[in-house]
Amino acid sequence: MECDDLRLLQQWVLQWEDLGEFEIIPVVPSKETTEVIVQML
Repeated sequence: MECDDLRLLQQWVLQWEDLGEFEIIPVVPSKETTEVIVQML
């Protein structure tokens, strides 16, 4: 699932938590990741 507003995603998880266990994992676009790595080299 994808959501631009983390608060909405958290609300959804709380509403459906009786169905199972959910984990929120932030995803960083590869372009941003590359910029960070290049700065460290």
